[in-house]
Amino acid sequence: MNISNTLADHTQPYHDLLRITSLVTHTDQDGEPVHELKLSCWSMTYTAFANAQCWIEADALGHLSLVEVMGHCVWEDQIPVLYLTYIGKPKLDQFMSLPCLYTLPRDLCPLPDISDQLVHAIVGLKTKPLQHFVKLVLERRDRLQAFMQLPASQNDHHAYPGGLLEHSLSVARNVIGMIQLNEPEMPIEMQEAGFIAGLLHDIGKTRTYRKGGFQQPMALLMDHDQLTLELCSVGLSYLDRAMPDIANMLRHVWTCASPGARYGKPAMTTLARYLRDADGQSAMSSTHKWVSRNYSKRGMLSSKHQRLWLPATNQPVYKSA
Repeated sequence: MNISNTLADHTQPYHDLLRITSLVTHTDQDGEPVHELKLSCWSMTYTAFANAQCWIEADALGHLSLVEVMGHCVWEDQIPVLYLTYIGKPKLDQFMSLPCLYTLPRDLCPLPDISDQLVHAIVGLKTKPLQHFVKLVLERRDRLQAFMQLPASQNDHHAYPGGLLEHSLSVARNVIGMIQLNEPEMPIEMQEAGFIAGLLHDIGKTRTYRKGGFQQPMALLMDHDQLTLELCSVGLSYLDRAMPDIANMLRHVWTCASPGARYGKPAMTTLARYLRDADGQSAMSSTHKWVSRNYSKRGMLSSKHQRLWLPATNQPVYKSA
């Protein structure tokens, strides 16, 4: 396929960094190989075509690879289509110069509205080193799809595709809500670190769970929360240079002892308590909504792990549409 011959006068030059979310190779009418791709970022998904001449690093590229692309964009039936003249690996400084979470592939998220909310929240952080921290932890090929697609549990709370992302964002928001209610004078850097602590508290599930919420063999060896520091290590190393006390506060909040815990240092910041309570609140509210069929039932209700009660009221029973 001759890319230049397919372009009309109304096409626009295009240059960006995107993630590969689909890749199929076929041949054109001349018997030449053509690579058809889906390329995605935080807000848009493109169909793209690349011939063998511009496919410079084919062996090194695959699903969720971050690629630099050049070419032309044309809208066909209201769908943006890229005809590429170059595709290859970007340099690290190109990646780091992008807005935080720019390479989050929105089209892979079962709950795209939640993905949009996550991007909006992180881009809105005032503490720039925490944005870079999130970029280093989340925008990684080995965990990005799992964080967006996995349920938060197999049979308990947020037990549906995308539930891990929704639960994580819920916990982060709950932490901020508790801070603003109880300690509104807390420095903004600490508040936003509390948000990040809530957002990434279950990051270990990207290693201990697989599609459908089933446990990986790794889950037989350790709990998901024991992997948190390992999976955040690159980001924490960066924070050690940029904001060392905030880095250590995150380590402490993620590892300090909860009541009845066998290991862990005693909690020495209110953020630890806010995180614990926010996690429990998000999980229980999700379970309550599910067992009550979104409040259409009343009385004593049971889930797999606990009994819940929804008292009768004088208000009409809510019926979902």
